[in-house]
Parts: sequence; structure tokens; C-alpha cells
Amino acid sequence: MAKDKLKARAKAHIKYKQLSGKHVAGITTILNLLTDANILARWANNLGLEGINSSTYVDTLARVGTCVHYMIECDLQDMEPEFNDFTPNELEKARSVYKKYEDWKSQHTLVMVAMERPLVSELYPFGGTGDFFGFVDGKFSYIDFKTSKGCYLNHKVQAVACAKLWQEKVGDIVEEIRILRFGRNEKEGFEEIHVNQHEKMWKMFLLCLDVYELNKELAK
Repeated sequence: MAKDKLKARAKAHIKYKQLSGKHVAGITTILNLLTDANILARWANNLGLEGINSSTYVDTLARVGTCVHYMIECDLQDMEPEFNDFTPNELEKARSVYKKYEDWKSQHTLVMVAMERPLVSELYPFGGTGDFFGFVDGKFSYIDFKTSKGCYLNHKVQAVACAKLWQEKVGDIVEEIRILRFGRNEKEGFEEIHVNQHEKMWKMFLLCLDVYELNKELAK
């Protein structure tokens, strides 16, 4: 049952609601403002020139990413994964990516406190679900696991927003914020990013939140 919940959560879009009953947006939705539509259009066009259907390509990568996240969750929560929902091709790709996580983990001491816990701010109208909160080499940390070609500004802002949300709701001070970026193939590689300039990143998130809320008001 726990395994099924993990897979279902990865596929479902979580809805966030404050104690007052007000529905609020998630961090990722708010930060769509930082996505450059022109870059995405050029990327899709380049795939088309190579004869690759961009929608199918994105769906495949998303499922591989979901599988990798699921495998990491199972490892950190000491559960045996079940892969019935994934194709052999998706599983093969996910295992290749997961090996990078195993290599990284072997060099660190991890103590997990919480994973994939949905939280909703009462100070600001947003919610979020962080990947990993716990101790890394003795320091209380937040880790965001990304399966992507690169690490971008919205990824860093998202990680800081998750850490701030945890601090508001739980009270623990997050000492370090890391992003572990796993490429979907050998060419895309692996990165461990230590996110700095937390206050500036938080300011960026609040500006995006203001624009998001204003846009909702103007659209009425």
C-alpha cells in the first residue's frame, strides 16, 4: 500500500488549501513565470527537425524522472520498490540514472526526517511538497532531486521556497540547500549544486507570487 501511494503521489497534481479553506497554488505553478517560452519553442522545434515528437519525448522523460524519484524514496525509506507501472525501457533508463544517486550517497551520511510532505503556508498564499528534509553529513538540509538537462534559476528558487516553507511550518532552520541534478543519459551528466543567496532567491519567489496573484485578479 505504501508503495502504491508513493507512485500515485508522483503522478497526481497535489492541491493545497490553507486552514481558512482557501485554495492556493503550488510552488512549481507559481514559478512557471520564470520559464522562457521562446526557449521551449526553439527546443521543441529542434526536436522536430530531428524527427522526434516533442510531446512523446517529454512524456518519456517525465516517466523516467518519476521512476527515479520513486526509487530514491524507496531507498531512503527502506522499502522494496515495485515497477509494474513502468516499461522495461523506462526502467532501464531510470536504473542508469539511479546509479548516479547511489554513487553520490556512498560519499555522504544521510538521516532522513521527511520526504514528499505537502505543506501549506499560512503567511503567504502557496503550498509545496519538498523532496528531502534531513541531515546530510550532520547539517540539517533540504535536497531537491532533479532529472533534467540542466539546473536553472527556477530550480534554485523552488528549492529555497521549499526550505522557507519547512522553516515556517516545522520550525527547523535549514542550514544547507542542495540540488542533485541527474542527467537522463551520460551526455547530460550529474551535478551537485549548493544553492546560495537564499534571501535573494526568496525575494524572487515572493515577486513571482505577487505577479501570479495579480494575474489571477486581472483575469477575473
